[in-house]
Amino acid sequence: MDESVDPSATPGSWERRSRSVGFGIFVLALGVLAGAGARSANSHEDAAWPQGKQEVVPLTAAQRDVQVQDMQAMLRAMQGVMNAANDMDVPKITDVARAAGMAGAPSSEALTPLPKDYRAKLMETHAAFDAMADAVRGFTARDSVLSHLSDISHRCVMCHAAYKFGAAQ
Repeated sequence: MDESVDPSATPGSWERRSRSVGFGIFVLALGVLAGAGARSANSHEDAAWPQGKQEVVPLTAAQRDVQVQDMQAMLRAMQGVMNAANDMDVPKITDVARAAGMAGAPSSEALTPLPKDYRAKLMETHAAFDAMADAVRGFTARDSVLSHLSDISHRCVMCHAAYKFGAAQ
C-alpha cells in the first residue's frame, strides 16, 4: 500500500477547503490583533477635551520665553527620539528622552508664576520622558517609543487646548 502523492497534483476539494478555512482564520486573527492595536492607539481620543475657552496664563515676556523654549526643547526631543527609534539606536533614544525628562524641566523659579494645574501638567510631561527612557529596551524599542510618544503628544495637545499665554498685568 505505497500511496505516493504527486506534489504537482491538483489539490482535492477537501484540501482546498482546509486551506481556505486556515487562511480565513489567519486573516481573522490578524484583523482582531489590528483592531486591538487600533483601540489601544486611539485610547486618548476617548479622553474628554477641555470645554470652553482656554485659560489665560499671564506671563511677562521673559517668563513666556522660558516656557516657549521648554516646549520647543520637548518637540526637538520628540523628533530626536523618533529619529533614534527609526535607526533602532536604543542608547540614543534613552539619552534624548532622559535629557527632556525632569533633568530638562524649567527651574522652580521659572515655574512659580504658573498656575498650579499648568505646573503639574508640565512636570508630568517631563516625567513621561523619563518613563520612556526607563521603558525602552532592545527589539521592543519602536513599539515602546510609539506608545510613549503617543502619550506625550496627547499631553501636549490637551495642554494647548486648555491654556494660552497672555501678557502679565
